[in-house]
Amino acid sequence: DECASSPCKNGASCNTTDDGYSCQPCPAGWQGKDCDEGVKSTNVNQALAKNGGTCENHPGGYSCSCDNGYTGKNCEQEINECANNPCLNGGKCHDEAGRYVCECPAGYEGTNCEN
Repeated sequence: DECASSPCKNGASCNTTDDGYSCQPCPAGWQGKDCDEGVKSTNVNQALAKNGGTCENHPGGYSCSCDNGYTGKNCEQEINECANNPCLNGGKCHDEAGRYVCECPAGYEGTNCEN
């Protein structure tokens, strides 16, 4: 029984056949006789990356590098730079892609209205 050595990888099931074995089904992202070869896609960057990010394939999946100000598996989420309230002395925070700007009340100035 050729399936006794567990030749199928990544969760595929081994089925004994007349001429050996077959692995089925290969899970998404995997191919080959033993389901151990990562599927390569030539257009993964255009298909998945959002907001200026770039994605690349890895066996069984992909990863994306996001531009400043974005996060998420496909760079689909904008980071809220105002979330930690960086503006001091009653300054109003305006979130922008990859940065924030503080609108300071009268009498205060500086990046975070600290002066």
